[in-house]
Amino acid sequence: MKIDFPLFRKYYGIAKNAFIKVKDIEDEIRPAEIALEQCKGTPAENEIISRLLIWNHETDLKSMEAVIFCHLALESFINYYAFKYLGKAVFEKRVKRLDFLSKWVFVPLLKLGKNIGPSSREMIELEWLNKKRNLLVHDKPFSSSLDKITNYCLNREADARRAVGCVEKTISFLKSIDPDVIKIWARFAE
Repeated sequence: MKIDFPLFRKYYGIAKNAFIKVKDIEDEIRPAEIALEQCKGTPAENEIISRLLIWNHETDLKSMEAVIFCHLALESFINYYAFKYLGKAVFEKRVKRLDFLSKWVFVPLLKLGKNIGPSSREMIELEWLNKKRNLLVHDKPFSSSLDKITNYCLNREADARRAVGCVEKTISFLKSIDPDVIKIWARFAE
């Protein structure tokens, strides 16, 4: 007997947990930053700075985790969806080697005759997620001005929130054009 064992819901669970951790840490950081301003020049200053450095590092890591695992969840889902509804032969021959964004255009089009429009909100979010994930996974050395480096880096809570939202919006959109998506997403619930 063969059973389906896609990982998209596990990946999404990891991403959501990372996002929750980012929010929790950010809630700790804000008061600590205020306290730091109030205790400049006192012995408590070094302790707060140490704590902030640790929290900032952990927030960066959890934000990266949220972005990367949201991307993994969506790629795993579209691969499973294609394999299940288009069959192994079509998946192997026409889908497997497509890039992430092409899969999200091509697979619904093959199954339903409909796709995510190139300028739709969902496609814009998928493009953002793909770009952000690629910046993290395919890191390239560079030097630049501080303002450009700041824009390049994670916006931590905002990026984690947007990545989780991207999964939710994309799956919701696909549910709206294909009721089979509800069964698949719910079947492998966390």
